[in-house]
Amino acid sequence: LDFAEGGDAGRVREEDVGDLFRGFFRYYSEEFRFEEDVVSVRLGAVRAATAAEFHPKLFRSVHIKKGKRISEDTPPFLNIEDPIEVQRNLNFALTEATALEIRSALRQTHADLSAGATLRDVLGDVPRHDASVSPSAENFLALPTLAGTAARCFRCQRKFGSYKALLKHQAPMRCKYPFSCACGRGFVTAEDLQRHVNGAHGGQTPVLRR
Repeated sequence: LDFAEGGDAGRVREEDVGDLFRGFFRYYSEEFRFEEDVVSVRLGAVRAATAAEFHPKLFRSVHIKKGKRISEDTPPFLNIEDPIEVQRNLNFALTEATALEIRSALRQTHADLSAGATLRDVLGDVPRHDASVSPSAENFLALPTLAGTAARCFRCQRKFGSYKALLKHQAPMRCKYPFSCACGRGFVTAEDLQRHVNGAHGGQTPVLRR
């Protein structure tokens, strides 16, 4: 989305639904960096994967294979942070082939819209909704209650009585990791920090402990 001039992310320029629809495909076709950016509903923004706001395990996936616990890097594309379980990357179910298919579909739709295609051209024939069938709440996940659900900060491990209080605590520069590397990355444990130093810096970079 294009924000109002002046950088105020709280005020979005008035646009009709068509402009927003076209803007979505334009952004994810021309501006979004599939291998480097992270979509964060929690932050209400797109950030670089190196941003300090993200959990250090966001780019690691843990699963069971043949009875063994396997930890490996998540796919390096289309990173989407789970807004509740912030250490989970929602791209875990993607393969490189499906990610490329999604990107191709976004670019093709953007090209079609830019060439004057209508919504019907893009979506095709949409089945009519049967008003006699009411959706059941049992078929949907319950939304978290921000005001009354206890939560823990993944950086300092401090507990809070609500997600609302946690989000306020995690505002930029308000909460810091207990361990940090000289390159600026923060970590929850000394083991995570040392793993980062060994993998990213060949074990040679000096580290600072806050």
